[in-house]
Amino acid sequence: MHRCLMISEILENIFDHLRRKYRGIRFLAALARTCKTFSGPALDYMWADLRSGIFNLLRCMPQDLFNLPKTPFPQHFRLLRPIVASDWERPLVYARRIKSIVIHPSPIIPDIFPALSASLPGDVQPLFPRLTSLYWFHPEDLIWIRLLLSRQITFLYILCAPSNTNLSLFPTIARTCSGLKNLTVQFRGDAGSGRLALSSFLRALDTLESLSMPIPDLEALHHISRIPGLKHLTTSLPDDISFTAPVFHLPFIALERIDLPFNEIAHATHFFRKCSGLTLKHVDIDLNSCSTTTATDTLYTALRDACSHSSLVILSIDHGEFNSVGTANDAYMINIYSVRLLFSFAKLTSLSLASYVGFNIDDAGIKEVALAWPQILVLRLPALGEYAEPQLSLYCLRILAERCQSLAELEVTLDATLIPEPESGSWTRVSQSALSDLHIGQSPISQPSLHVARFISALFSNLSGLSTNRSHVEDDPEALEEHEEAIAYHNIWMEVDAQLPVLSAIREEERLWAREELGAQ
Repeated sequence: MHRCLMISEILENIFDHLRRKYRGIRFLAALARTCKTFSGPALDYMWADLRSGIFNLLRCMPQDLFNLPKTPFPQHFRLLRPIVASDWERPLVYARRIKSIVIHPSPIIPDIFPALSASLPGDVQPLFPRLTSLYWFHPEDLIWIRLLLSRQITFLYILCAPSNTNLSLFPTIARTCSGLKNLTVQFRGDAGSGRLALSSFLRALDTLESLSMPIPDLEALHHISRIPGLKHLTTSLPDDISFTAPVFHLPFIALERIDLPFNEIAHATHFFRKCSGLTLKHVDIDLNSCSTTTATDTLYTALRDACSHSSLVILSIDHGEFNSVGTANDAYMINIYSVRLLFSFAKLTSLSLASYVGFNIDDAGIKEVALAWPQILVLRLPALGEYAEPQLSLYCLRILAERCQSLAELEVTLDATLIPEPESGSWTRVSQSALSDLHIGQSPISQPSLHVARFISALFSNLSGLSTNRSHVEDDPEALEEHEEAIAYHNIWMEVDAQLPVLSAIREEERLWAREELGAQ
């Protein structure tokens, strides 16, 4: 055997290549049988990731032990005799090689796990000593996760029902898995009854780098904010939480991304008022109801004061699809004065501000946006409702094409019934090649559609997708009557979408002819 094959790093690269490129369980099994040098590393790779749960491990036990169908996810299980210590000899050889395991929902888990737990030899603890990643998707019977837990686990994903029994287990999980770095917990239902247990669970964790789960109270939130390595937080807070009563600060010294839903905009504002100097790169806020312009300005001000102006590159604030106003109302629109509050974040490359009642921003306002963020890659200003008349015209596209040469994704609602003057006279030719995705909401448009297509095609040479609010909506007979105008606009815009590739091809041919003529001269 070549001496290079005695080097463990080389073997690991070979086995990793086989596993990824060929999904090579068969190749790895063949290598494991080839010689002793290959056997151990090949078996490690074969058993490292158990995506089918524990069933492959169970099949290593004696065949007379139970009745288990030979399917990836068996639905029937029957123990034929008691499990004895010798039945564990072969499975334990492979159990110590497992680094990641996925437990899928299964009706036989309540039968399998009690039998395994009761029969596991007393000197074997934990069952999977090298396990670092655990996914638990079985919503009931969370108690049996204890069989799988170990101090080596750094990644834990739990999907469970918020029963009192399940919730009672969380403090135990924190004690056993004290080195958790990545934690996701999703509940199927309201976990309000488990606030005390969940708070105790979260306050026992100090090594998290990523957390995605509800935070039940201020004490837990305060602790989470002080974890030195926390970089990513996705959470929700109870509606009755009060930020005004206690005097405290939320440092989040290492946080880079935060995703927060709020039923009321005031809660979001109070949250960010408790923060300062956040070096966030990505902020995603989801508001579940319409907000007044004044309340929006207050939130934007709190964001401006809480976050570093030099680090934030992605900002998304969704005002939800619940229209509590009922009609267009200037008091609820996002205007250019509001957006100016965000100009301090000079390095933004992605901005999404949603409103159900529309925007009070015209072409001059969009020019301010373009001047503030010439490096912008994604700009989304979705008007989710059908009430407000857009103040933007097609000319705003020319402004963005000229000022934002890197813009790749754009969503705006504009008035396309009037076509700006052709590029002549005082207009210089503007061409932008980065934009590939244009979403125009429910923008008014009139025939002939070719004029609009010609205008857009001249600006964006590589535009590959144009969509509206109805691009992914199936029209039933009731919708045809209720949304007649929106459907009519959509149909015309789809004509524009069909014409864009043809116009782009014509323009490319003209450019080639021009080059040939210049070459001939």
